[in-house]
Amino acid sequence: MTTNIQTHHTAQHDNATERVPENQKKGFFDVAIVAAGFCIAMSGLFTGASIAVGLDLKQAIIASFIGNTILSIYGGAVGAAGAKEGVATPMLARPGFGRQGSKIVSLVLALSMLGWFSVQVGFFGDTINAMFLTVDF
Repeated sequence: MTTNIQTHHTAQHDNATERVPENQKKGFFDVAIVAAGFCIAMSGLFTGASIAVGLDLKQAIIASFIGNTILSIYGGAVGAAGAKEGVATPMLARPGFGRQGSKIVSLVLALSMLGWFSVQVGFFGDTINAMFLTVDF
């Protein structure tokens, strides 16, 4: 009986307000696979197509390199800090922004994720619609 209660408690507990214990941290490979999945998205394909239309090959490579470098430095720094401290971004923001400021950081992240999901769903819907324009259901 206590095992069920402990398992249920562990399943509900996601370390949102405290450090992740060492035995629950994920390895580099697990996190890298998830991060690599971010690159495989319809918005990335549309961005690549937009760059290809507006820039020549040299300009597209330079623009992609600069953009990815900025994102890698920023994302890498935040990721390294989170991995070192073992906390989520809102908890990581508390020392710099305070308790109320970290709520704003959380809100901004939540809204950006909602927007990102909405854009992905929109791209998916447009793609499916374009694929089945001539099909009558």
